[in-house]
Amino acid sequence: MIFCPSRNLAQASFLAEKIRAAFEQTEWSHGQPLTCSVGVSSMREGSIAAMIADADDALYRAKQSGRNRVEVFAESLVA
Repeated sequence: MIFCPSRNLAQASFLAEKIRAAFEQTEWSHGQPLTCSVGVSSMREGSIAAMIADADDALYRAKQSGRNRVEVFAESLVA
């Protein structure tokens, strides 16, 4: 979990993509390629717990959508 208090959602998403790409391009000591999925969210209810839950929802969406990707929590996706 990474908190980026001085970044907006777009900036945090860009950083998440840079981290994901770096993770994918790293030559790991065991010789096997590794990837990562990332969920990004922002404070919307003034609650850290809600922000973490939103990021977790986005992470699961990333995993369900094929993994090795960044997904951003969007309120419009919440019914």
